[in-house]
Amino acid sequence: MAARLCVIIPAFKAGALLGRTLESALAQRSAAFKMIVIDDGSRASGDWMSAKCQDVLLEARASSRLASMGATLDIYGSGPHEGYLRETIARLGLQGRAALRGHTGDIRAVWADHHAICVPSHSEGTPLVLVEAMVCARPNIVTDVGGNTEWVSEPRSGFVAPAPTVAHYHAALQRAADAIDRWPAIGQAAHVESRAKIDPDPGSTVLGVLEAVAGQ
Repeated sequence: MAARLCVIIPAFKAGALLGRTLESALAQRSAAFKMIVIDDGSRASGDWMSAKCQDVLLEARASSRLASMGATLDIYGSGPHEGYLRETIARLGLQGRAALRGHTGDIRAVWADHHAICVPSHSEGTPLVLVEAMVCARPNIVTDVGGNTEWVSEPRSGFVAPAPTVAHYHAALQRAADAIDRWPAIGQAAHVESRAKIDPDPGSTVLGVLEAVAGQ
């Protein structure tokens, strides 16, 4: 239950609690070990887009060592590619190990029950879900597009595929599997780095910039 507090208690304490929860889950090596994809649209009415490359992730994950470790994959969001993704899950024999979860209104509950996030996109800005995962002391497995590597560095705070292809993302998943015992430490490093980059009072910062410009 402690992990459910990740968004409503001070972030550093939340990160520590989530780190211990992650460490416990990894030690058990059980089917409860979960990875996740969250499309930013899952927070409201947005849809999956082809740029998110969930099919690349499914192909890469099917033969990765994480699959043999009992890791499951949940994809949150919805969109016109849902049928194709369901077909891909069936074709790869991932039923029971990968699932489409639709929209969710309770991101806190989602993060209380998942241990890493996958961002296999071929086009991004800086995804909010990436920052959210870091604050919650979760490793990111990302592609080197947009602002991803401005936040995630391998091996300190996550894993980076140099390109959004099945081969490159598969290799990133393999490196993640090799480093699985370090995931709690990686998550904690991600948490610390994210807190250093997040402006605690962005409104005041913007106001200060505007006042400075107005005074010129």
